[in-house]
Amino acid sequence: MDDAIAQLPVYVPAPDAPIRSTILAGSGIVGTLEHDRLLCDYEGNRYRSPQLARYADRVFHAAGRHLERYPTVARVWVSPEQMIEVGWFDRRTGRVELHDTEARLLVADWLSVESIDPAELQHGI
Repeated sequence: MDDAIAQLPVYVPAPDAPIRSTILAGSGIVGTLEHDRLLCDYEGNRYRSPQLARYADRVFHAAGRHLERYPTVARVWVSPEQMIEVGWFDRRTGRVELHDTEARLLVADWLSVESIDPAELQHGI
């Protein structure tokens, strides 16, 4: 695995960002800054697939979509101020690593839960 892409930034939309009306709440979102814009791929599990039940599972699928750049409607270019980086997805371990307590609160709000179950941050368990 290429170390340059072993970790991808994980985002949630800023509370007042217009993009919140486009991306399904609770979606796993990854992105990279390209040409002063943020290219984000996301997975919201609109159809309630059991394989995408955990937040990390949705982030995992968004990461694959992002790295492979295959055609999808679940990709968007946004201004960087519309998103807040909350952590990293480590592709080697399948874990979402959140930056700090504020990031945990932002993700909990995005997931509509009071606190994050640690299992939500591990893909494939």
